[in-house]
Amino acid sequence: GELRIHKGPELLERLQEMASSGFSPTSLSRFIADPLLFYQRNVLGLDETEELEETVAANTFGTVLHDALEELYRPLEGAFLNRDNLAELRNRSDSAIERAFRKNYLRDGKARGKNLIALQVLRQHLDHFLGSEVTRAEKHRIRILGVEKKFRQELAVPGLQHPVTLKGTVDRIEEVDGQVRIVDYKTGKVTPAELRVSEWESLRTEPDRAKAFQVLCYALLYAGDSGTLPEKAGVVSFKNLGAGYQWFGVRTAPRQTEEQIHADTLTAFREVLHELLLEVFN
Repeated sequence: GELRIHKGPELLERLQEMASSGFSPTSLSRFIADPLLFYQRNVLGLDETEELEETVAANTFGTVLHDALEELYRPLEGAFLNRDNLAELRNRSDSAIERAFRKNYLRDGKARGKNLIALQVLRQHLDHFLGSEVTRAEKHRIRILGVEKKFRQELAVPGLQHPVTLKGTVDRIEEVDGQVRIVDYKTGKVTPAELRVSEWESLRTEPDRAKAFQVLCYALLYAGDSGTLPEKAGVVSFKNLGAGYQWFGVRTAPRQTEEQIHADTLTAFREVLHELLLEVFN
């Protein structure tokens, strides 16, 4: 049978606390994928230490890459990307990865065995990515607007007595030829299909739409904060760099996808988000 969680007063009180401290896009995707895991982990704070080491490694590599990218791009906030400053980033990328690795790993910070191989792979990914940035910067005017920028937004959810805070950190906000784009770095493999929706409902019912769900959360946070719509929101997948920047899109016809975010895109998404939050508190 279905595993049910009894939502007693303690659990509801804890959910209230979370509502005001804020839900992140990642925690909400976890709820969509596995409500039980969400309640155990995010709400009751039970940590499964039994988890497989591989997943811990995968998470840590994500952190290492994010930290390195933050260190590299932070000084360029407000600047246009060009050959010179990207060449500079490429020169510094190995040491940035080293530092991030030491910060997140092993007491003595020495990479051995599998970790050493993973570190080399990360280095290659980053170098490949910075190389592709040069190509983009030659074709477009790209300005870095924000690096690892934190947002919070209070949502009034119809049917809930109290507001719910959505919070998140956007890896990268950039302006491409005058248009604002929101980018989430993913260490794992993401394919363009994962960022496509034909039915809005699928965002809250299908765990494999998690990436689309997350980037829309970021678009919503950005729009609420800046009062302007981003043109696009998407991901760079370091295990699928060949795909380049992959954008969220709504399928309008079998072979047609609208990648631009309009006001009604966010209105439709907000409804899905409200439904989801009602479910969390139900």
